[in-house]
Amino acid sequence: MESIGKFLKKTREEKRLTIKDVENLTKIRAKYIEAIEQDNFSVIPGEVYVKGFIRSYANSLDLDGNLLVQQYKNLKESMNNEAKKDEIIESGNKEEAHSSKIERPDPKKDNLSGKVRKPIGLILTIIIIAIALILIIPSLIKGRQGNKQQTQIPNSPGVEQNLDSNLENNEENKTPETFQPGYELIEESSKTKKYLVFYEEARIAIFCKEGPCWYEADEGGNLISTGTIPVGKEVFLNLNNEMKLQLGNPGAVEVKLNDESLVVPGEYNIPITLYFSKK
Repeated sequence: MESIGKFLKKTREEKRLTIKDVENLTKIRAKYIEAIEQDNFSVIPGEVYVKGFIRSYANSLDLDGNLLVQQYKNLKESMNNEAKKDEIIESGNKEEAHSSKIERPDPKKDNLSGKVRKPIGLILTIIIIAIALILIIPSLIKGRQGNKQQTQIPNSPGVEQNLDSNLENNEENKTPETFQPGYELIEESSKTKKYLVFYEEARIAIFCKEGPCWYEADEGGNLISTGTIPVGKEVFLNLNNEMKLQLGNPGAVEVKLNDESLVVPGEYNIPITLYFSKK
């Protein structure tokens, strides 16, 4: 197919017109007319001028300028499509070249990464199992506790009342425990008292509360302590086995056996003798 430029040049020559003649008719500069005839449209500044020059040039030769402009548009569109195809092909070639440069996987690296991934996967699995156990175990414990509570048979009001009444009766029937002293008075007269002591370790305390009091203590016929106790003072005697204790003013003193008070009947300034023996 004959190009636009060649067709216009052929028509001009058939009409025996020079480029200068066309320039005078169309007011288009000669260099642009030559560019059109050579199909060198890139010389013309802009598509608008290209289409306008083709139309004016064709009309000056008594040709259909619009038809030639349409042919130019078709040519331009075809050229653009070809350019796009070339770009696609070129980009595809670049991608192939780039992919060919990609390094092949290194088996050693793959093995190393696999070894690294295996421990990580194992750790993640352990963590997931631990979390599941933490979430499941409390619910299981609660479920068991709930089952235990459900299996317990509640007491009826009548049973509770019977239990309460039985407890009250038991409390009423209980006899208060009698205090068991650590000694026993086994013999008594106006001048003597004999005590049987149950303590393994016993200590006798003599406290003088009113007026001075003379005392004398012996064990097995041996004098172990004697003297006068002033008011407000206290004397302590350890009971080993047997003891004889004489008090000159029994009404003025208080006698204790391991903090248990002994009632010592007697009058002031009338002596009394106390005998202590361990069981």
